[in-house]
Amino acid sequence: MIKRCVMAVLFCLFAGTTLAAESTALVKGVLHAVDVQKRILNIDHPAVPEFQWPPMRMDFSVAKGVKLEGLTASQTIRFTLTKSDKGEFTITSIEQAR
Repeated sequence: MIKRCVMAVLFCLFAGTTLAAESTALVKGVLHAVDVQKRILNIDHPAVPEFQWPPMRMDFSVAKGVKLEGLTASQTIRFTLTKSDKGEFTITSIEQAR
């Protein structure tokens, strides 16, 4: 009986609680600066509802394996922004916007 009560209490405490998971958003923005060595892009982007962000201009880290060749300031791009389970934001794919 005690075991069932403990299990019920634990279930109630943790019901609705989920582990943080990786999430992504597809974003369009204007590229302002490219730092190939540091793998950082400065982008002006609209609101990103997936992360409850307003429109802003900011620096983003770019994941290894994402090609930066051919990117230039003033270019309009589409990119996948990934939020890790640790809350870190990284560009995991990028292409020129059509």
